[in-house]
Amino acid sequence: MSPAGSISLAHQGSCVHGLVRNDIEHVEEAMFRVLRAVTKSNWVSWCVLWGAVCKVAPPELLDYCLKKLGGKLMSDGVVVQVLMQS
Repeated sequence: MSPAGSISLAHQGSCVHGLVRNDIEHVEEAMFRVLRAVTKSNWVSWCVLWGAVCKVAPPELLDYCLKKLGGKLMSDGVVVQVLMQS
């Protein structure tokens, strides 16, 4: 979703800490709230999830969080699964 010339947070390595780490946690929590609102066992597309939280953070941070969302454990014990279609 981000433009080809954008800066990837993944390349900043140890710079992803402090305020940025808090921002990542804030975005992930917003994504988890959206996922919890969906009926059990339904899939949510990245575009829909991205659109639902687009006002929470800059596009680059949303993209970073989406890419790292798979395998995360939500507070209710549900593991986020990611299905990649090409």
